[in-house]
Amino acid sequence: MNERKKANRKTEPVQAANGMSTRRKEILNILNQQESNWSQCVMDYCGNHTPDTELLHTLVELGNNDTGRPATRVLTKQAVIAELQRNHNYYLNHALPQISLSFSRVLADRPEHFSLHLCHTLYEVFERALIEHIREEEHDFQAFNKGLKAGQDCFHAHHDETAALDQIIEMLSEQTTSKSFDPCHILVLRLQNLSNDLKIHTFVEEKLLMPMLK
Repeated sequence: MNERKKANRKTEPVQAANGMSTRRKEILNILNQQESNWSQCVMDYCGNHTPDTELLHTLVELGNNDTGRPATRVLTKQAVIAELQRNHNYYLNHALPQISLSFSRVLADRPEHFSLHLCHTLYEVFERALIEHIREEEHDFQAFNKGLKAGQDCFHAHHDETAALDQIIEMLSEQTTSKSFDPCHILVLRLQNLSNDLKIHTFVEEKLLMPMLK
């Protein structure tokens, strides 16, 4: 496990647990002890959002589930849709603007690097696709809540978008140093955080919500 992940695991549970119930703190501590990509994704997700405790418990159980089947918790369609909509709001109003700002700083710092400009172009394609995805999904959720659309139609897969983001991260990682003040390093951390967050968002959408809507 790299130093970033080790550092995250030491600090995130304490930060995320402030003001939370004992049960929620226990769940976060379990995540902190699990050295896996999945637990890191869940930790990043919890750092960005405040998921329902039942949803958080489901995500932890999935990490301990050798069968690959989603754990069964008491979650309602309305609660899961509301969670996804809160995710959308975070992406549009926080994560994406922050990443755009980071890209601006990186390009200003290294204007001669063609590979960085290429990464920025690829990111802009990813960003447009994600925003369009969110708009379509929000429209579908509103139609579903009003009874105007069937549940199965309220779904658009994130797979290609996440894969594209991971490719950008890999390309940028070759251009960065581990120095905390390096703008490119900060950009990579923000992109990785978004990628991890989207992986959980996709799981909630595909594995939890969709079976409820069939």
